[in-house]
Amino acid sequence: MSELVPTLPAGRYCAAPDGRDDAVLARSWQLVALTTDLDAPGRYVRAEVTGRSVLVVNDGGTVRAWHNVCPHRGAELVTADRGTVRSLRCPYHAWTYGLDGALRAAPGLTPVPDLTLSGLRVAVRDPFVFVTFSADTAPFDEMFGDLFDSIAEFGVDLPTLARQSDVETLDFPVRADWKIVVENSLECYHCAVAHPGLASSLDLRTYRQQTATWWSVQRSPMRGEAGGRGDGIGADARIAATSGGGQAEARFHFLFPNLFVSVWPGSAGFSYTLVRPLPDGTTRSEYRRFHGPGATERERADSRSFIRQVIDEDVALCESVQRGLRSGAIPHGWLRIGGVGADESCIAHFGELVRRLTADG
Repeated sequence: MSELVPTLPAGRYCAAPDGRDDAVLARSWQLVALTTDLDAPGRYVRAEVTGRSVLVVNDGGTVRAWHNVCPHRGAELVTADRGTVRSLRCPYHAWTYGLDGALRAAPGLTPVPDLTLSGLRVAVRDPFVFVTFSADTAPFDEMFGDLFDSIAEFGVDLPTLARQSDVETLDFPVRADWKIVVENSLECYHCAVAHPGLASSLDLRTYRQQTATWWSVQRSPMRGEAGGRGDGIGADARIAATSGGGQAEARFHFLFPNLFVSVWPGSAGFSYTLVRPLPDGTTRSEYRRFHGPGATERERADSRSFIRQVIDEDVALCESVQRGLRSGAIPHGWLRIGGVGADESCIAHFGELVRRLTADG
């Protein structure tokens, strides 16, 4: 048996991110860096999160996160996206801070005032570094620890792969609200219709979904042989998936509210996609693929072609949904819950969490 439940109201997808979206993003854990970006003392990464500039730095082996703002007059301390520093010197008036955030020197001021940078809570779950702007956000391991444990139990060593793998980067714009982009990747109900390569690669008849408090996962084994519309993942990935050390199942892990960590059939490896809302109501998705050392050049080339195809198909779908919701024709959408095969229960779970963190959903 299946049933229909409503999505978030259509209007929640049709404006530039507002205070409700900010509440969702600011009260959750946000990915800002990889541990490989901070692998030496003084290494830093600057990230933009919900319109705020964040500075994450390796302070002698301890990862610290600060608002990238000088307390003196509000100037940004660093403008480069990454680099190496011994201290943080404001380019406006040369107020200088240690990597621990304490003010060390200020021209003409003696003694040096007891001031520190504004800090953020930081969580390191190798190979990822997260921050949250809220003191009320539950500890990271409490929210997502069991998800990462399940990835490790599946035999995917994320830290080792991040250090040893070649990384492929693909950033792509979507003219749609970030929640539409997230929801599109939270279901495979549309895969048989809209993704011929994906449908040829995964056994959608046994597609499964699981939701937990703050995360969800979608799982599907690889098809025993390519489907009738081609072989999306490629022959080398199929060979690797069934050999020692390969992965024969796809797992799409979602960390609320905007991060996917995915495992694909083939050689050992993983990818992540960070869905970033932009001030104009559009979205930038940042895709990173980590190929393990066992991947052949043909498997990597097939992977690039495959994911590019899936992304292009999804971008067109998301932008179509955005136009439809903006038309005012419907007050909200509907989600199919239950029944045979992939449904939209993970989207319903996402909507429940959005409502929980906002006043009216």
